[in-house]
Amino acid sequence: MGLTLEKKQKKITEKKRNALSGYLFISPFYLLFAVFGLFPILFSFYIGFFRWDGLSDMEFAGLHNFQYILNDELFWKSLSNTLIIGIMGTAPQLVIGILLAYALNATFLKYKNVFRIMIFLPYVTSIVAVAIVFSVIFSNQPHGLINSVFGLFGMDPVVWNRSEWGAKIAIAR
Repeated sequence: MGLTLEKKQKKITEKKRNALSGYLFISPFYLLFAVFGLFPILFSFYIGFFRWDGLSDMEFAGLHNFQYILNDELFWKSLSNTLIIGIMGTAPQLVIGILLAYALNATFLKYKNVFRIMIFLPYVTSIVAVAIVFSVIFSNQPHGLINSVFGLFGMDPVVWNRSEWGAKIAIAR
């Protein structure tokens, strides 16, 4: 009986040791999230109750800042733009990503590795090269890539950085 009790105690401590090592492996993520994610959110919420310029003493303002923001048209326009760009950027990426993942793992596709390299190539190119390609595609000039395609269909060129919807489409890409 004493032998089974020792085995049981040893098994429990080994189980706890395994659990502790698992928690230690994931703890860096949670520590970084708490410092760089959770703390700024909570501190921003706290500061929302004060009037403060960052240098002088904070003055308690109560809910005045929140009332001001909820009655500000620019806030609602910014929120609407953020949601639109988020949807325009996320939905197509999800659909195309799922279709590409299916295609790259399908048995009928030959030269899978070539296609996989082509898909992951933008992730390894420099940001400067991507910016140059992006500026050629969304050039404000009539000879920009997308504006050239629009010209083939008789459409006017879009000034991407000055048009509200043009900017939203370019950012959402």
